[in-house]
Amino acid sequence: MPPHTVSDVQSQTLTNASAATLRVLEAARNADLPFEFRQMAQPPASLAEIAVFCECNADSIARTVLFKGKASRKPVLLIMSGEHRVNEKILADLVGEVLEKADADFVHRVTGYVMDGVPPIGIANRITMLMDSRLTMFQNIWCPAGTPDTFFMTPTRALARAAAARIVQLS
Repeated sequence: MPPHTVSDVQSQTLTNASAATLRVLEAARNADLPFEFRQMAQPPASLAEIAVFCECNADSIARTVLFKGKASRKPVLLIMSGEHRVNEKILADLVGEVLEKADADFVHRVTGYVMDGVPPIGIANRITMLMDSRLTMFQNIWCPAGTPDTFFMTPTRALARAAAARIVQLS
């Protein structure tokens, strides 16, 4: 995957990309992350639909889930492998407090993105990020690119460095 390349099809799509998606791709460029960008015609109905569209295994799709500390209200972004489920006890042990899933308003206020479109880079505020170690089985992963219908593929370990994400075992 050549760095920062956008095919002719992607260039056409980028002219229609949202400001949120353009922020994500700019963050990728600023971090010197090579990437491939894709935009679906409409938001996907399932992870399987994303996998077909991106021509990948569902586990190589990074889902981003924002949690907040139950007591501290501090945000924690979990970058997890597509079909992996969160063990909330392990997650709480990793961050030192019980967490709860953030609602859409909190997600937007903290990250600057809508739920289901939160990317692992280009976030408005500096927050704790944890990356599911299962993602490191893949050289490249697909991630949300600012909206529920946009995705970018980038090298997994380079993304972890760029996002300052701590790689953790969730099971």
